[in-house]
Amino acid sequence: MEIQFDVSIAGKSYSYQPGERADISQKQAIRLCEAGIAHPIKNKKTERQIKSTEEIQAKTYPHHKGGGYYVLSNGDEVRGKEKAKKAEKKIKE
Repeated sequence: MEIQFDVSIAGKSYSYQPGERADISQKQAIRLCEAGIAHPIKNKKTERQIKSTEEIQAKTYPHHKGGGYYVLSNGDEVRGKEKAKKAEKKIKE
């Protein structure tokens, strides 16, 4: 848990000045916040947009298999990139 110190505090293995931040265990952070020594930092959580399998597959076909072969969304294999693009376009229509 990340906290920011409001007052200076020091111990055997640490020393913090007012305004400094530290990432410490939740148990210790709660104890310091309740004592008025520090306050918690609220981190902005970044949301990841998760796409469905259909959306991912729709954007990745034709899928390059290797050796000049491409797999289409219907499972067929085609040799040649342009030929695969045209075939995939027909499937989507």
